[in-house]
Amino acid sequence: MFSFTRASVFALVAAAASVSAQVPNNITISKECTSTLFNLAFSPEASACFNAPDLINAGINKTQTLADPLGAATTWINGLCSNGWCSEGVLQSFIQNVTTGCSEDLKAANINIDLTTNTMDNIKTGYRAARDIICLKDTSSGDLCAIDTLKEASQFVQNFLSFNTVLSLFSGGSFDANAGKTFLQTTLIPNLNSACTSCAKAAFSVAKTQFPTLVSKADSEVSDVCGDDFVNGQMPADVQVIAKNASAASLLAKNAAATVFGRVSGVQLGAVVFAAALGLLL
Repeated sequence: MFSFTRASVFALVAAAASVSAQVPNNITISKECTSTLFNLAFSPEASACFNAPDLINAGINKTQTLADPLGAATTWINGLCSNGWCSEGVLQSFIQNVTTGCSEDLKAANINIDLTTNTMDNIKTGYRAARDIICLKDTSSGDLCAIDTLKEASQFVQNFLSFNTVLSLFSGGSFDANAGKTFLQTTLIPNLNSACTSCAKAAFSVAKTQFPTLVSKADSEVSDVCGDDFVNGQMPADVQVIAKNASAASLLAKNAAATVFGRVSGVQLGAVVFAAALGLLL
């Protein structure tokens, strides 16, 4: 039987894709929220683990970003994956500051974040899974899985998804599981080639590792579409997680130490050269 959880996921993905294809370019952010985000961006660890410089650069060079959004996304992802992860303290500080400094913006977008202990734990776990999924790379082609998926999803939205299609998945204000299953089998899977690829299996495996109980509920439906091997939780041989397995803080400290060592070495080398030259003169 097609579960509500699995069907709902596809409905939400479809709705989000439909909406994102129509998002206007004149979205504004309040001064308070902008100030909050910039303060967070200039915190060394947060700036590194979120790759804030490339995000800011993409925002400043909006014309260039809109002309080549996948190029901007590739630059940001590569930086994000090589900079190390955010510590739990940075994540908690980020969420708390954003919910306070951007409260009016979140309210306008109908986003409510309840900062309970359970919510924070879910955010931390979700962050780790999301980072690993974003940082998946197809080793056979050398392409980032996320970028390949975005390219194909964009084409799918343009060719097969409309607002009316999304509305057809709901009946009387409630999600229609049968309509969702039909959409999955007749439209999504046949026309979205990335649905059962190695990249998709890798993403499913990462999610299953972080959320085993929740994701395993979809095993039956997913295996019906992509086969039993797809849901075995094993990473495909031709896909790897390229996310740096270290914290951003430790990498920053390491780089700082290397810089100091380099300066000391330079001073020592200069002293040796000076002594040698002095010896020749004497």
